[in-house]
Amino acid sequence: LDGSDHSKGDSIASFRASTVSVLNTRDSIKSAVGDDISVISGMGFAMDENDYLDVNGRKSNDWKPKHIMPLDGLTINKVDGNKCFATTNLAGVKHARKVLFDSKEAASEFAELVAMYKAEQKDRTDKKLKVALGGLEVKQDDKVTLLVEIVSGWNLPAADLTSSDPFVKVFLNGVSVHKTKPISNTLDPIWTLKTGSLFLLETTIKDLFMSPQGVMFQVFDYDTIGGNDSLGAAIVNPKVLYDAKGDERIELPLQKAPGQKMETSGFIAIRCRHATDYDKKFMAKFAEEGKKEVAEASAAEAKAESMAGGKSDLATLATKYVKKIDGIEK
Repeated sequence: LDGSDHSKGDSIASFRASTVSVLNTRDSIKSAVGDDISVISGMGFAMDENDYLDVNGRKSNDWKPKHIMPLDGLTINKVDGNKCFATTNLAGVKHARKVLFDSKEAASEFAELVAMYKAEQKDRTDKKLKVALGGLEVKQDDKVTLLVEIVSGWNLPAADLTSSDPFVKVFLNGVSVHKTKPISNTLDPIWTLKTGSLFLLETTIKDLFMSPQGVMFQVFDYDTIGGNDSLGAAIVNPKVLYDAKGDERIELPLQKAPGQKMETSGFIAIRCRHATDYDKKFMAKFAEEGKKEVAEASAAEAKAESMAGGKSDLATLATKYVKKIDGIEK
């Protein structure tokens, strides 16, 4: 498949494909990148990573992959003669595309193959999800909202000679979903509500359980000059978070994060449970109002309870704070 305006470096608005045999078309889509469709710079189709065929079926080493389109990011909306009208979705950015073929048969064949491979992909995903769920009776599109508390860390590595300014970023499917504030000059940080300890993780069963690396909690050293150095990361199995009740700490040893140069050590502790209506109400009001007195009171209380051993459960904390925000004091 050839982009129509590569010389200008613009986004590809349309594609033109030569007529090829059904076998070549099918093999090119299937073998190019597994669950991806490879768009080739030049007129031809990829048979494997180093083998491309021109319109006459001859091998050519002059063509190289131009773009790679994830299969689940491509939707064929309709076929009209020799045209396929499609929508691409990459990282949430959608574009309308028009794919031109030399014949209506080639256009129809392309659409049919995309549909077939998407069905095969869905079947594989369903099987993987069933294994990951471990017997849970849920639907993959069910919504999940978890209340997560990043409690503390200890014995963290020193990024600045004797100490660090640690903060935590949380990733799901490679996307950052939360970040705490840094705690200055300590290797044993304690995060509170005021410093971003609590957050709601809102996702779906499929996105949670099919995350390739689970949910990652990565600790960084905050630096006002230059980049923030990674101190280590902990990956949590999604089912551990899903099954957690919030009344016990989950202690996670830190390991080197991808690309991390510094040696790592230490642990972080979290709590998690399914969010209640009270939790959602509290988090929404706290985000909207950010009342200073509520933040200070809750921060002091959470810090005191954490320093006492972190035995308080999330339900008690959240309920107390909701009552304070609503003006109901006991």
